[in-house]
Amino acid sequence: MGHRARHPAADRHRHRHLDDHGWTVTFTLPPGHTITGSWNGAVTVSGRTVTFRNAAHNGTLAPGAATTSPGFQAARPAGDTALPSGYACA
Repeated sequence: MGHRARHPAADRHRHRHLDDHGWTVTFTLPPGHTITGSWNGAVTVSGRTVTFRNAAHNGTLAPGAATTSPGFQAARPAGDTALPSGYACA
């Protein structure tokens, strides 16, 4: 069992032009959960903290623009329905 999520990172940046720095989304996985795959971004994990950064092709965004739907898949222990939390966008 697992879960998957899509993160429209640009939605949180409607008034910012992301040309030089790209975008970053961070969040916390519940205990025992692991990232098993991702798309349209680069994922790093330190402990339970996940950092999801833009890919080379979707780091430049004009105000109001959308990304190419970055997302991830995660595995979780049987019977555990907890979801990631503490989402922050920069």
